[in-house]
Amino acid sequence: MQIERLAVALRPRSPWEAIDLGFRMARVWWRPLFGAWFASTLPVALVLAALLPSHPWMALLLLWWGKPLYERAPLYVISRSVFGDPPGWRETLRALPGEWRRGALYSLTLHRPTRARAFTLPVIQLEGLRWGAMSRRQQVLRRGVLGVAGLFQVTCLVLELSVVLSLYGLVLLFVPTVELRTLWDGLGGDVVTGYDWLHYVFVYLAFSAIGPFYVAGGFGLYINRRMELEGWDIELVFRRLAQRTARGPLAAALVGAFLVGALAAPAPVAAAERLPASEARRVIDEIVETETTSEWRLRPFESRRGGALPELGGMLAGLLRWGLLVAGVIALVYFLSKLEFRGRGRDAGDRGEALPERVAGLDIRPESLPDDVVATAAAWWREGRAREAMSLLYRGALAHLVTRHALRVPESATEGECVERARASPEPPLVDDFAALTGSWQRVAYAHETPPDDTFRELCTRWSRHLRRGAEVPS
Repeated sequence: MQIERLAVALRPRSPWEAIDLGFRMARVWWRPLFGAWFASTLPVALVLAALLPSHPWMALLLLWWGKPLYERAPLYVISRSVFGDPPGWRETLRALPGEWRRGALYSLTLHRPTRARAFTLPVIQLEGLRWGAMSRRQQVLRRGVLGVAGLFQVTCLVLELSVVLSLYGLVLLFVPTVELRTLWDGLGGDVVTGYDWLHYVFVYLAFSAIGPFYVAGGFGLYINRRMELEGWDIELVFRRLAQRTARGPLAAALVGAFLVGALAAPAPVAAAERLPASEARRVIDEIVETETTSEWRLRPFESRRGGALPELGGMLAGLLRWGLLVAGVIALVYFLSKLEFRGRGRDAGDRGEALPERVAGLDIRPESLPDDVVATAAAWWREGRAREAMSLLYRGALAHLVTRHALRVPESATEGECVERARASPEPPLVDDFAALTGSWQRVAYAHETPPDDTFRELCTRWSRHLRRGAEVPS
């Protein structure tokens, strides 16, 4: 460790001041830091979106779970920049595979849910220790700062959520009121819409905005803790004194006088020197093996005199901690239950799913429709019943999409929402025909504009192919 090359001033800092130092480093080296972050996250985000086009929540879950690997790229940059050797983007890209392989399984499993991940990540990535030594090293570093590191992680999580909510608020300023229901349904709906991928993009942008700062803050805390344990500031002072001794005899005499005075002064180690070697070893082992525990406490309930209030505070803090854990598990199970790998070519009714009976106020039950929807609609059109003919054709098309192509729409869905959700169909011609039919039906239903005969004849020709009926096209 070449501490004389450090680009930061070595002095004792409080844990929060050390985190602020990390933020300062992130602001100074923000270009390579964010460049490394996007170089490691953006390709993964695009690949997951391409592999899981119908399951954006699964892609988002996998992207989020891999954050410990993405955090290694900015840590690689900042750990070298702080020693005066900032890497270029080519060097960073070449180093990424090796950085990802080092302890990847541990980072994605046992180390993933820890509450001080950014603080202990440098131990895994930079110190190169084996499992046993790495575990003992983490225990030593975490003493006294584990609570701050955990609270720092929670703070960054809250900031990510704030960024997501801010992006939603910005979008809602430009989204028409009629589309708000679709946006809400996309949060937990069964049908993939464009809004589902909007959620995916928002969450990715949120942890991309906070992630590099989280890594830098954890690294600042790590550097400060190592300085406390290893006395980097004192070592640096002695190195500078040693350099001055080479500059002249006067400086050497002053340094020698200082060292003689320091050694002659009474020190606490004098008592230890009088102990036998075996006894001294036993005392050292007892100090090293001393276990420290940490728990959540509510400060307003703490009391120096003890009593019922501290016990109540500890109990409430424990309930809060377990409540957050249970809430997270419930949310994860809920979103996993919404994932579904649908088969194609099977009726929704064959899978035991409840089909909607009315959509946009129209009855789409199969028993409410004639055997030959197109032929009946054509007959009504010739009789001058244009509105009834268009309504029947639209109901038949909607029932066909729901039963044969697993189109999932709530009963409160509007015509525009039905078209939007139908775009997930694997048959583009079907979607185009449904969009054309929906536009003609809306003009009849709301603007009372009857389409020309040629338009109705074209719609019947199109839907006779989809409904597989030898319907008579009106002349």
